[in-house]
This record gives sequence, C-alpha cells and structure tokens, in this order.
Amino acid sequence: MPLTLILGPMKSGKSFELLSRFYPLQYSQEKFALFHPQLNVRDEMVCSRNGVGMETFKVKNLKPALNTEYTVIGIDEIHMFAREDMDTVEELLFRRVDVIISGLDTDYQGKLFTNIMRLLEMGPDQVIFKKAVC
Repeated sequence: MPLTLILGPMKSGKSFELLSRFYPLQYSQEKFALFHPQLNVRDEMVCSRNGVGMETFKVKNLKPALNTEYTVIGIDEIHMFAREDMDTVEELLFRRVDVIISGLDTDYQGKLFTNIMRLLEMGPDQVIFKKAVC
C-alpha cells in the first residue's frame, strides 16, 4: 500500500500537509488514526502553526498502530521515534495500510535522520519536500 513522506525543515508546513490529507477522511468510511510521539511535549495533538489540529494518539512507540483495523495511518514527527519503529511502519505497509508520515528530514548539520533513510529505502510512493522561509 502507499507510503507517503512529507519532509522538510521546521515551520515548513509539514503537519499542515499531513492534516490536510486526513480532514476529508472524517467524512468517509475509512478507518484512520493519527499518531505522534510522547517525546513531543509541545502539543497534545497533531497541530500546525496556523492553528489547525486534529485528535491523535500520543505514543511511546508505534506498536499500537498494529493492533487496529485502520486502513490509513498518519504519523507526525517521525524523527522522534526509535529506529525500531520503522519495522512497525514496514509491517503496516505489508498489511496493506496506507501510511502518511511527516517529519524533519535532516538534523542541524544537514545529515539525514536514520529513520528518514530507512523510510526512503522502503520506496515511498510519494515524497513531498516542504521548504521554509528564513
């Protein structure tokens, strides 16, 4: 099933892009869920800087996503999850779940996060690179 990555620097609209793909699902028959890391202490839900937000599961790892009948899973701030959680993403794809992921692509030195490298190796169907204005 499709893997979509939404990548870019801080304040580039990654979370807003993720949310824009999930808002229409509220009016469909799709079973979907959004997840974001407990390490993110800034927000209690997936939230963009322009005030748009949506309820989410705040989790320590992505294993809870496997215990569901969801057909679409969204994951925000993927760079904050452990490397082992990329195995969970791979399992979701194997189970034919659509997975849409957003997060920072590089660290402050411009090096790709390990999680992003692993996700790119999975051959995503779509990679969206967002840009920010400094």
